[in-house]
Amino acid sequence: MFLKACTDPGFVASISLVKDLFEILCILVPIFLIVLVGYDLFKIVTSQEKNVEEKKINKIVVRFVAATVVFFIPLLVNMLMTTLGTTKVMNTECWENANATQVKILKAQRDAEIQAAKDKNNAENQAAAKVREELNALREEQEKKNRELAETELKKRNQTGGMDGLVYYCQGDYPNEPYGSYGSIATHGCGPTSSAIIASTMLGKAGHTPRDTTDWICANGYCSSSGTYTEGDKKYLEYAGLKVSESMNLNPDTEEKFNDALVSGNSMIIMLAHEIGDCPFTNGGHYFVIYGMDNGQYKVADPASRERTQQTWPLSSFYACGTRQFYIVSKS
Repeated sequence: MFLKACTDPGFVASISLVKDLFEILCILVPIFLIVLVGYDLFKIVTSQEKNVEEKKINKIVVRFVAATVVFFIPLLVNMLMTTLGTTKVMNTECWENANATQVKILKAQRDAEIQAAKDKNNAENQAAAKVREELNALREEQEKKNRELAETELKKRNQTGGMDGLVYYCQGDYPNEPYGSYGSIATHGCGPTSSAIIASTMLGKAGHTPRDTTDWICANGYCSSSGTYTEGDKKYLEYAGLKVSESMNLNPDTEEKFNDALVSGNSMIIMLAHEIGDCPFTNGGHYFVIYGMDNGQYKVADPASRERTQQTWPLSSFYACGTRQFYIVSKS
């Protein structure tokens, strides 16, 4: 730590000041003592006494010797420091180099180091600024791509089309029609009623009422106390002569297929949604039909609600539901 301090210009300047004061003191003290010796000699010479006391002479000798010793102390100290440094008994470099010239050199070195640090900091700031510019450029480019994708997607969603001549049934109109042994069509029959809407719209009303679809689905074991198994609607529609796709879940990967089917004019979709969050169609599990698009909004035939059927719905309304399982139904 001491050696490190020897590179500090303030510390070296302090040592240099101590050395200068020490040397000045070693000059002034001998001068003062010699002045006293001269004064004592003057008193002896001018004294009228014939016999000079031995004590006064001894005092003069002591002062003279002390002045001589003090005068040579700086020389002795420097010789000692040189000897210690040469024999490596201790490091005396700090003491030996403590002078005005060395202080200037150390100050110059420190100023150069500070300037180098500033230059390095400026270079780092410039490099960081360049990186930020590159990142901002990449971000702007990505935002541009995102806008282009959004515009493309918006064009897709602004399509209009769908199945003409919708035949609508409301399950609430069948409170006394049994749903197997589990309840009524009104309470449990959203699945068979959705199948009835699709089959009647695509194939004609005869033979595909909610009573017909419910009887077939329950007779084939697809009814339960909690509602219709998804396979039941698929099997009925295939039995009726329609083509039904494999089950899919509505997500960004299936949106294009979902939309293309709706605007084609020869397909309908049956969806099973479960409420998780703010699903506008159910607070449990519910089947309903999607049969077309109108300026980016979706036409829904909800067997549980005439009011919801009379509205069009944004895509986000489906995403608000936890489960969005669907089948695309088309004519063979």
